[in-house]
Amino acid sequence: MSKIQQAIRITGIMLAATVMAVSSAAAGVHEKMTDGSARAGIQATLDRTSAVLRINGSAQQFADAFYAPDLMITGEGEKTYRDLKSFMPFLAAFLPSVIKGDCHIRIVGPVRHSGNLASAFTQDYCKPVAPGKPAASYRMLLVFSHGPKGWRVVQELFVSGSF
Repeated sequence: MSKIQQAIRITGIMLAATVMAVSSAAAGVHEKMTDGSARAGIQATLDRTSAVLRINGSAQQFADAFYAPDLMITGEGEKTYRDLKSFMPFLAAFLPSVIKGDCHIRIVGPVRHSGNLASAFTQDYCKPVAPGKPAASYRMLLVFSHGPKGWRVVQELFVSGSF
């Protein structure tokens, strides 16, 4: 196993442990949500985000539809961004070069939730941006927080590929 694969695996394990600990602590504080309502709310967020991608929306439109301001994100070969503001320059450069046009984000497997926190694996797939370019496909572990704007991503771990 390469050092990058080991780092990704360790980061994923740490992220999952954090979600479980925070979810357990939040369970008694917030109103319980059903599995179906949490999944439907998260899918609605993913659908809005996919719609922004299909119209080649701006990085700001994408961020408004998908992320919470206190986002923490890391991925394959990337540094860790500790808030949305620090991530925006990367996102603004990334979206038009790799992900634009016909994109779909879907939930893969169950949504784990407790109170206003939830986690889900997602598959992000975008058709090639130009002839001869490869499709963009990402596996992501997302942690969502439910607030005034609905479900928004507060933590993201992404790697290339599909489930």
